Amino acid sequence: MLSREEIVTTLEPLNGDFFLINDLVAYADKVLANGRSLVRREPSTGTLMAYVLYYDNQPEILITMVWTAPDHRRRGLARDLVAELLAGAVKPVHLEVHHANPAVTLYRKLGFRVVSRKGDILTMKREPDASGERPALS
Repeated sequence: MLSREEIVTTLEPLNGDFFLINDLVAYADKVLANGRSLVRREPSTGTLMAYVLYYDNQPEILITMVWTAPDHRRRGLARDLVAELLAGAVKPVHLEVHHANPAVTLYRKLGFRVVSRKGDILTMKREPDASGERPALS
């Protein structure tokens, strides 16, 4: 489980780069009250390494944030967390991402496709296949 302080302190240095959240405390409170999270911590110390914040809305799941600690990037943590979410999902999953964010490549590899663009922001979606199961992840 994440705390308000963890969400705020991890996002504060990045706010304004590829996303802009005007009130990080209100954002943290909202996602903690209404959303869900997948979290990875260092087993020996409990140090936060990565997380995915999302809302399981009807009829879709909305990923609202994917974060990895700077010293744990490029280790596949974000990929593994998003893949874990996708593996358990039987409905469409979507997210919004800045078109220049390097994570766009990750999302494409996980089967997301761009469904719309508004300015610099892409809306990407991953649909379940006809059987309701997710395609295999590469």
